[in-house]
Amino acid sequence: MKIAILTDQYQPESVGGAETVAANLAKAYQAKNNEVIIMTTTRNNSELIHQKIDDIEVYRIPSIFHPRWRHWLGMFNPPVISQLNKLLKDLKPDVVHAHNLHQYLSLYSLAVAKKYASKVILTLHDAMLIHYGKITEINIINPQQTSLKINVLKQIKIAKLTYNPFRNYFYKKMLRKCDYVFAVSKALKKVYELNGIKVDKVIYNGININPSNLTNKTSLKINRMLSKTKNIVFAGRVSENKGAIAAIDMLDKLVQQRQDVRLIILGEKTSSLNNVINYAKKKALEKYVYISGWISASDMPAYYKLADVVVVPSIYWDPCPIIVMEAMLYKKPVVGSFYGGMSEIIVHNKTGFIINPLDSQAFAQAVIMAISNDKLGIEGYKRVNKYFSSYRQAEEYLNYFKV
Repeated sequence: MKIAILTDQYQPESVGGAETVAANLAKAYQAKNNEVIIMTTTRNNSELIHQKIDDIEVYRIPSIFHPRWRHWLGMFNPPVISQLNKLLKDLKPDVVHAHNLHQYLSLYSLAVAKKYASKVILTLHDAMLIHYGKITEINIINPQQTSLKINVLKQIKIAKLTYNPFRNYFYKKMLRKCDYVFAVSKALKKVYELNGIKVDKVIYNGININPSNLTNKTSLKINRMLSKTKNIVFAGRVSENKGAIAAIDMLDKLVQQRQDVRLIILGEKTSSLNNVINYAKKKALEKYVYISGWISASDMPAYYKLADVVVVPSIYWDPCPIIVMEAMLYKKPVVGSFYGGMSEIIVHNKTGFIINPLDSQAFAQAVIMAISNDKLGIEGYKRVNKYFSSYRQAEEYLNYFKV
């Protein structure tokens, strides 16, 4: 079977969660004797790029425009669609499996795919087809009563002058071109269905369960610096929405009970990271915080292995972060947010803890319990191998690809 994976961005130009999932799936499909093609975009070239990555054909269509046009060109991007149409016509895939298309490829890609493929499948990784950003409208006083119904006036306030009144209607129309629409968690499925979009099934993200080997240079350097402390790793995009400030508030409570801890923040220097650093200084916590700088995918295992616990304290509706699975693969307990889909991955009190990240005292207590319980990591390792491998994920999708 010839499978074309459509995704707004792809490795190594972008290494976000959806891009990592697409790359892992491509390898898993190929390992199951399917021919795989990646169709994505680039901002680094004005001409179509054709290359091979991990023995997989990758086509990068130039898609360059000012961000103010995102919510218009995310519907229909004429120069991109023209090149995509030619690629699909020439390469003739049996199945098109689309991931995030709402920015650079444009969602009209689904209509083009339907012209040439027997099956068109879409996997939803976020709420961007109905929301103009992350779902952060949280009821802080009573978080369990947070409304997930999208409010148009709030969307206009978020998008401001970039608001497109036709966008969501057009997106719903394009979804009808799909044979199946999947979500990566029950939490994400719930959001879409509360807002009038049917999701056929939940198929969880998967990861490569054969972890990378460490380079001696990376391993030794990190171990010398951090081997004498209990290390709490915060990985992923450093932002307030991802809970970076909440992690500092947790650390403030934690050091009142034990001083042998260090919060390791993995991320490159950005204005968001500077805000976190300044907040830590304001609370006189800078000696308990280690900033790694930019970390390559090949160096991530070194930090996972050094971690005593990994924290993912998102304060938005985080659907299915693969960082949780990666940490579990390295037998590390995870303390994760109860906003979104993490409670579907982490088994509370068995593989880690699910907490309200805005309750810094409870957050700190969960970290203390995780540090002192080796069984959590072992159970997490068993769970990720059983339920969250990219090969299992590929098998589930392939059941729907039969033409």
